[in-house]
Amino acid sequence: MLILAVLILHITVLPVYLRGRIKPGLKNNAYISLAWGILRLRADIKDNETFSVKFMGFSVVEKPVSSLIKKGEEKIKEEKQKPEAPQKSKKTDIKVIFSLKSDVLDILRQISISRLYLRLRFGLDDAAETGMIYGLLMAAKGVLCSEKRVDIDVFPVFDEFAFEPDFEFEITVRRLFRLFLPAFRMYRKISKSSKSSKTSEKNPAELNKSMGAPL
Repeated sequence: MLILAVLILHITVLPVYLRGRIKPGLKNNAYISLAWGILRLRADIKDNETFSVKFMGFSVVEKPVSSLIKKGEEKIKEEKQKPEAPQKSKKTDIKVIFSLKSDVLDILRQISISRLYLRLRFGLDDAAETGMIYGLLMAAKGVLCSEKRVDIDVFPVFDEFAFEPDFEFEITVRRLFRLFLPAFRMYRKISKSSKSSKTSEKNPAELNKSMGAPL
């Protein structure tokens, strides 16, 4: 009963404090920490060599960054070897992204920003997708930069892949339970879009066969 009471207290009353940083060139390259009532969690990447996670001060994960990078490269290689699926319409992607707007705003209303600093140079393989993401980031900047504690600059690169973040933040989630409903709605919308795109990727022969129609 005591554990249940503590859990209910954490979810309904106690705020969540989050801090993090990604600073290229520093000894402690990146970290994120969470403080929620009596709970403490911190993840670090040091010297671009070691990834570690500590819970309540005790080490629970410690791995070389090189092994994580190797796993990521192997996964990318496996994805490239798979048969290429028909590409989804970018209009569909944009429609789904903009359908999440109200849910994102509901989440942002529960977040208090103490500090948010971002300098990001980024680019995707596709110039149109880079432009779309840049537009969304600028829209977010327009909403967030009404607060004096927010400083955001984004520099798009349209002719190559790039991802160079300089990021630091301190935020407070006032009531965690109020994030559950908008997060669930976002999950449902994204899941529904994903299932719809998989259905549309079937070729006409498969669709006719599943419907019992002659080819």
